[in-house]
Amino acid sequence: MHCCFCEEYQNPLNNQYYHLLGKKIGIKDRKIKESTNWYAVPTIGCLTAGYMLLVCKQHYQSLANLNIDLYHEMLTLKSHLETIILEKLKRPCIAFEHGSTDSNYSGANSVEHVHLHILPYPETIWDNLHQKYHLTNFELISNYEELYQKWQINPPKSYLFFQDINNNIYYNPNAEEMPSQFFRKCLASYYKSDQWDWQKEYYVDNFLQTLECFQLPITNS
Repeated sequence: MHCCFCEEYQNPLNNQYYHLLGKKIGIKDRKIKESTNWYAVPTIGCLTAGYMLLVCKQHYQSLANLNIDLYHEMLTLKSHLETIILEKLKRPCIAFEHGSTDSNYSGANSVEHVHLHILPYPETIWDNLHQKYHLTNFELISNYEELYQKWQINPPKSYLFFQDINNNIYYNPNAEEMPSQFFRKCLASYYKSDQWDWQKEYYVDNFLQTLECFQLPITNS
């Protein structure tokens, strides 16, 4: 099975990240923090400094596929990462996932290995997103525990969720028709970016600033 995140974790010099960006900038390992089963990396297509992906070391398709222990470990590391971003960049974080639990229904999920997007933003944004992009069919979820319970009761094939800086979560359990990189498309203009596709624009300066937030050197080649 081909998976860019599995390949990156297992082989630092032969993977999508290294061939697209790492080799060019002299950084073979972009991990900024890790726990037993999770690691965080600045994303390719870094719309803003502090934009990270939280990735599981084992291959699961989405957060909805995880057992409760892995899920709680993810939340602990997420909180730690957000505390560092708040300290370094003076901004709280939003988060989102393009999720799917069935490989036949990938929806907005462009890479079928669980990865949570975490990125700083200075104020609540959902109401503006909702109005600007007519985001219907999203329900308000009060916290991540409630979201996990919903997945256990009614597993979705493909879904979207977005967490605002006030920790409100907005959840769409049916995202089969949503385009790839949906929330990146929605958010790009808020970061004064005209390119949302991570496969076309890498935003190297933001990538390097994210590494520096976690006191990593900008070269380790």
